[in-house]
Amino acid sequence: MVVVVMFALGLAAWARAGHEEPAPDVSRGGHQKVAVVTAVLCFAACLAVADYGIDLIVPG
Repeated sequence: MVVVVMFALGLAAWARAGHEEPAPDVSRGGHQKVAVVTAVLCFAACLAVADYGIDLIVPG
C-alpha cells in the first residue's frame, strides 16, 4: 500500500510541475523544481521497493 501511495504522490507532483502557462505576474520556477524533485524521489522510492522485492524472490 505504501508503494501505491508513493506512486500516486509522485504522479501528483509530476502533474503539478506541468507546463501550463503561469500567470504573468507569478514566478513558478522554484515551485516547479520542488515538484519535479518530489516526483523523482517518490518514483525512486517505488523503484527501490520493487528492486528489493525482486531481490527477495530471485536468488542472487
